[in-house]
Amino acid sequence: PLLGRAVANGSPVSSPLNGRIKSQDTRFRVLIVGATGLLGRHMLAVFGSEWNVQGVALSRSAPQVLQCDAASEGMSVHFHRFCPDLVVHCASAPRGETDPVRLQKGTVAPARNVAQLAAQWKVWMILLSCNTVFGGSIAMSE
Repeated sequence: PLLGRAVANGSPVSSPLNGRIKSQDTRFRVLIVGATGLLGRHMLAVFGSEWNVQGVALSRSAPQVLQCDAASEGMSVHFHRFCPDLVVHCASAPRGETDPVRLQKGTVAPARNVAQLAAQWKVWMILLSCNTVFGGSIAMSE
């Protein structure tokens, strides 16, 4: 088994991944949160061809996708088991949701939890969204 690959200029870098056993697959590991949604499905396709990809989704499962609420403690289990090098967060409340409480629960809380875990694990996080999260009617300014 390989150990965490955090390396800079050929020297190990202090990382929560150092010392954690990784699989024989040495490809860059990408955790995609919201993997069965509009953006997440595309991210699985883009990253999946050459990178080691694991998806996480709230309610739907698919190949390479585990079911988990991104706002829950279960996300820390996925970080620990998969040891991602990068997290791509695409999760949001269902399209057209307007209730502020459900928007908080479905969009803000998951993003906050995943960002905190990424910071704790010293892993880069990319947060992606699109205007359909806001009903698709808000004009995007440049």
